[in-house]
Amino acid sequence: MDGKILLRISMICMNSYSCCLVLLMVMRLMNHFLCAFIGKFIVIYFDDILVYNKSIDGNIEHLCYVLNASKNENYMLI
Repeated sequence: MDGKILLRISMICMNSYSCCLVLLMVMRLMNHFLCAFIGKFIVIYFDDILVYNKSIDGNIEHLCYVLNASKNENYMLI
């Protein structure tokens, strides 16, 4: 995975039902506030956000876009 930065969103679930609900909510929120970037330089897998570019400078720029979008929506990526 050369030239790709991976952000991981952590979740703690008490049981399988609440885990499914939390995962669904996280996926919907990420799709909502990152919709402008999906398919351009972001791929979302369940609770992971994959930011990709050919250069490290491009990765840093795109990562800043993602972090600013989450900050504007008052979401914290861990």
